Amino acid sequence: MHNGLRDIVAVDLAGEIRFKRQMPPDLPKLNRRAFAIGGLAATAHRASAQTSAPTGAPRVVLEARPADIRLRPGAAKFTSAWTYNGLCPGPIIRVRQGDDLRVRLVNRLDEETTIHFCGVRNRSEMDGAAGLSQRPVTPGDSFDYQVATRDAGTFLYRSGAHGRIAEQCERGLYGLLIIDERQPPPVDKDLSALIDDWRLDENSAYVELPRELNGSLPRVGNLLTVNGERRVYEENVPVGGRARLRLINAAAARIMTLKFEGSAPTIVAIDGQPSSTAFKPKGSAVIMTPGGRLDLMVDLPGEAGEEFKVLAQLSPEVTVPIMLLRSVGNRRAALPPVRALPQNDLPEKLDLARSQRVELVIEGGPSPVGSQKPWTLNGRGAGGVYSGKPLFTAKRGATLTLSFVNRTSIAHAMHVHGHHGRLLFSLDDGWDPFWVDTVLVQPGRTARFAFVADNPGKWTLGSAMAELFDANLGGW
Repeated sequence: MHNGLRDIVAVDLAGEIRFKRQMPPDLPKLNRRAFAIGGLAATAHRASAQTSAPTGAPRVVLEARPADIRLRPGAAKFTSAWTYNGLCPGPIIRVRQGDDLRVRLVNRLDEETTIHFCGVRNRSEMDGAAGLSQRPVTPGDSFDYQVATRDAGTFLYRSGAHGRIAEQCERGLYGLLIIDERQPPPVDKDLSALIDDWRLDENSAYVELPRELNGSLPRVGNLLTVNGERRVYEENVPVGGRARLRLINAAAARIMTLKFEGSAPTIVAIDGQPSSTAFKPKGSAVIMTPGGRLDLMVDLPGEAGEEFKVLAQLSPEVTVPIMLLRSVGNRRAALPPVRALPQNDLPEKLDLARSQRVELVIEGGPSPVGSQKPWTLNGRGAGGVYSGKPLFTAKRGATLTLSFVNRTSIAHAMHVHGHHGRLLFSLDDGWDPFWVDTVLVQPGRTARFAFVADNPGKWTLGSAMAELFDANLGGW
């Protein structure tokens, strides 16, 4: 596994993941639930419904509350989860680019929470960073978010309450936000898959996190789900048709490798932002960081009954199917070639020669001799990620180059709030054609991320692996 968490030892043909020291488990399917805003059609599977609100009130109400959900099909026992509106994942929120989007969070939990909209270039006071730019929402209270919709793309909403993000996300507090292009590309199906893993015991009960990590590895789950279910997600597409796949890694810690079979998909967006050019993934596989989003265009194989598959590679030896598209019916009329999506308003050029350079050193975790040290970023760890002075400051409009230096034994995913940037080549002589808000840094390596600081405010910068961020691997 690319994140160094190597406790998976076998998966049987039913998709059951088995661990050396943990309890048994299972595998995945889809359901879609949507709020439709701005005149878009609503879709609903299971018990979701579009909410209505009087003029001037929030358009969407998300109630964070406990609910019992069935994660294993046919299982007699339910899992006690934390949900939005009783659903996990929460309702799909879907708007058109430029629409007004207001979301009211109502907290029915017994602890504080907030909502962070991953990848949305919002105002900092609407970013959900409890303790930095927003007070946490206490039990019984509510908070109204105004969500920026200037960027079309695929986004994830989830808990942002530092110290409790891992627990709240692993229990089910996450959902999908889609901001549609003003003129969406022609496709036969627009499909979304939130991929998650859960740590459950043999009775389907959630296994609680330890309160303190103290430099230990974050855990991965033993039950994979797609949109809250454990079966392979299957859809039919016309012969010769095209599907847009929105893949979201909703897992709190798992760095996920996805492989594709049956057709070569085209990547059109990463982390919510359109790529400058549409391109094929190298080796028919991609790596997705926690919280990462990937938009693909898939042209189905040419004959009825042929299939396209998405598979999750859980270890070098183990790959399990999570999604299957099947060609059916008569051949549809040919579609034009896949092209890049309309670009959002991001800078075309980066002034690397005059950029402000910041080195961010990641340390801690297990050592070769068996001991472990607290996780730190530039030596910071104690006192909380938002204590003391910021890691750095920048003037509005400045170009920044962040060098993430990984001095640990595992890969790290580092998430930057409020901005998207480019991954630089090793000699700083160019960058990949896509934008990201999260940087994957392999053990013993350095990764460079360049962006324009065009969104003023106080912004979180830290591990996208929720347990490590809660253990203070981060700053602002």
